[in-house]
Order: sequence, then C-alpha cells, then structure tokens
Amino acid sequence: MIKHISKLTFILALIHTTVFAKDFYVSPDAKKGNSGTIDAPFACLKEAQIAVRNNLKAGYNEDITVYLRGGSYHLTETFVLGLQDS
Repeated sequence: MIKHISKLTFILALIHTTVFAKDFYVSPDAKKGNSGTIDAPFACLKEAQIAVRNNLKAGYNEDITVYLRGGSYHLTETFVLGLQDS
C-alpha cells in the first residue's frame, strides 16, 4: 500500500512540475529572437527577463526558472533584477 502511495505522490509531483512550472533557457551561442525553450534558447539575459515579466503581468503565479547554459555572457550594460522580476 505504501509503495502505491509513494508512486502516486511521485506521479502527481511530476505532473504538477510539468504542467505548472515554466522554464526558460539562455545561451550565449543562441540566435536573438528565439522562444527561450531548451531547443531554442534566448540569446541574452534581457530576453529572458522580458519573458518572465510578461508571464508575471499575464497573471502566471507558478515557479519560473531561467537556466543559463555554459559560456561567456558579455554585457553592454548592467543587468538589474527588481521586484517586478520576482
């Protein structure tokens, strides 16, 4: 019985994470204008920031994670995160 409950809990947690979590990806090797998915990551931090802000303005209340792929990110201006980013 406990094994069945554990499996059910795991499946429900996986479904919740899959359905409600939003992930964006950034890569210094990506093309500008990509959608921010794992296969088409954003090219810069600012694109990810705009996507996060747009989701928050649209009422999205679940976790949003931005993953930075390896590489060098060259910034031409200071990157600032504010209250509107959380």
